[in-house]
Amino acid sequence: MLENNPVISFILINYNSDVFLNNIVREIITKVHKVLFEIVVFENCSTEQQDFSEIEKIGQVRLIKSFKNLGFGRGCNEAVQHAKGDYFIFINPDTEIVNLDLIYLLELIRNKEIGVLGIQHVDSTNSRVISVRPFCGVRQALFELFWLNRLVDWFNSKRIDFSVRNRGYAEVDFVSGAFMLIRKPVFKEMNGFDPFYFMYVEEADFAWRLKKSGYKNIFVPSQVIRHFQGKSVKNYIFELENNHRNQIYFVFKFRGLVSAILFTCIQSLNKAIRGIVYLLFGLLSDSVQNKKKGFAFLQVAKIYWWSKK
Repeated sequence: MLENNPVISFILINYNSDVFLNNIVREIITKVHKVLFEIVVFENCSTEQQDFSEIEKIGQVRLIKSFKNLGFGRGCNEAVQHAKGDYFIFINPDTEIVNLDLIYLLELIRNKEIGVLGIQHVDSTNSRVISVRPFCGVRQALFELFWLNRLVDWFNSKRIDFSVRNRGYAEVDFVSGAFMLIRKPVFKEMNGFDPFYFMYVEEADFAWRLKKSGYKNIFVPSQVIRHFQGKSVKNYIFELENNHRNQIYFVFKFRGLVSAILFTCIQSLNKAIRGIVYLLFGLLSDSVQNKKKGFAFLQVAKIYWWSKK
């Protein structure tokens, strides 16, 4: 049966991911101890037949079905309306728990200065993947254009490692939306996620507003989930388009029109260059995957925020 007074509400947005969803629900049920919790599953109008027969039998699960695909941010906003916990954990269905000490994380998040808490992600080979990022802007676009972003990521990782050795966590710009721990009052104070974003960048927008409100966004690498990225989104062009458009909207919203125009031009040039490079490698190696990536980057390169809003 559902807990009347859960401490934590796990929020899962499902879209064509029932196999992964069933797995992560089982993981939460078997691996989360010493804290009362509920699991709120928001079924986001999947286009494929979904099997919820297993999770519907689990007492801690609350299944909410939408008759329209609201995207990630709006889906989360709707899901929390049904959540009873004092803390929200937004977690992707395509994840597995590797190491998750919720007692420790709750001790950290009770600090009133902290807005959102994220943890380390690994891939299917247990290799660490990028779990935190800087806010996008003209400077970051230039780093990417001149292939310096990997160097910047390396310097950021060293800064994070130094902070973690001293405090166990690091303050960052924003954490990956695949796992976010947020206090309920803070989420309500921020009015949730901006509904403009259908998918991608909504966690960066949320984190920016948190920082401007005086909160800190922290990353705790000792806690780990495995993330099988992109299992809900199988269209590479759709992914690139949404990322590109939403980043431009983010820059326009927080940094102004001039920055948005510069950012758009730099990013479009960057996408065009990457598209040409992928196409050349695809032609030289006869790689269908590289050719598809090349055409996808070239298609996205022409998109401007005002034409696709």
